[in-house]
Amino acid sequence: MLKEDRLDPLYEKYNVRTDLALESHQTVVEREGPPELPGVQVHTEEHEGVIVTRITVENDLGAQMMGKAPGNYSTLESSALREHNRDVHETIAELVAKELDWFLPKRVSGLRMAS
Repeated sequence: MLKEDRLDPLYEKYNVRTDLALESHQTVVEREGPPELPGVQVHTEEHEGVIVTRITVENDLGAQMMGKAPGNYSTLESSALREHNRDVHETIAELVAKELDWFLPKRVSGLRMAS
């Protein structure tokens, strides 16, 4: 076992290592059973064949269960990325830009405000 594995609660408990918060959430739900995890908010929507999942780890309990630091996580899934279709790629690029905007602090009257 690598030293990093001993420090990863998700790996220690479930023998699973992942960088994606979405996969961490799915693993905990599959193994523990609750559809909702305390301290973790999940919002999923679909846009023209692209599934966008936003996960917010709100507190230390959610962070411990997920093996992720508190904060915002976003995953975009689409089988259309493999297609050579400019319109589809433009739609996905717009969705990626929207997700990046979600991570940036909001501006109020020209000043940056923490979200």
